[in-house]
Amino acid sequence: MSAEVKSYLLDSSSGATFTMVTRKEIRDMNNTRLAQKLMTSLWRLLKREKVRTDTNGTHLERWKRRWGSLMENCHEEDRVELENEMQMTRINSCWEDISVQIQKGKEVTCEIVSSLQEIKDVMIKLPTSKRAEMRTCFSSLCAEADAVVNNIIHRVTLKRSHFSAFFQEMASNLQPSL
Repeated sequence: MSAEVKSYLLDSSSGATFTMVTRKEIRDMNNTRLAQKLMTSLWRLLKREKVRTDTNGTHLERWKRRWGSLMENCHEEDRVELENEMQMTRINSCWEDISVQIQKGKEVTCEIVSSLQEIKDVMIKLPTSKRAEMRTCFSSLCAEADAVVNNIIHRVTLKRSHFSAFFQEMASNLQPSL
């Protein structure tokens, strides 16, 4: 930069200093901010998904309470018909829930993987020192993503146990009472 330009810029402030920043430094600062922003966004997504996963288990309890109160309040002659209706509703509900969970799980998993890839792509552009600073956070993010996706898969496979419980319950209903 010419002396005239520096003089013009600093003329009104004798104690001011003029620091030049290269385009590469600006690009590195922008990429660092972008990587941090993307990581924060993914942390929020993972946290939301964990909360959703934790509250999803209450669905079965609500279902049991609803049908349990209907069973208690029905006449004996209606009980068998109500039990059959309840079981078919339970089976249909499980299948619908599995389909919804698989679709939602696929969408969330794709969003997580895409976000991780985007963060990785930005981090590759960072200077080695900045990349090293952010590597630990990125590794933690990957571990948390792994846990969340495994939890999604586990939630879907738990539905299998609902079917097993249904068939065991059917078999035990035919056992002679002691």
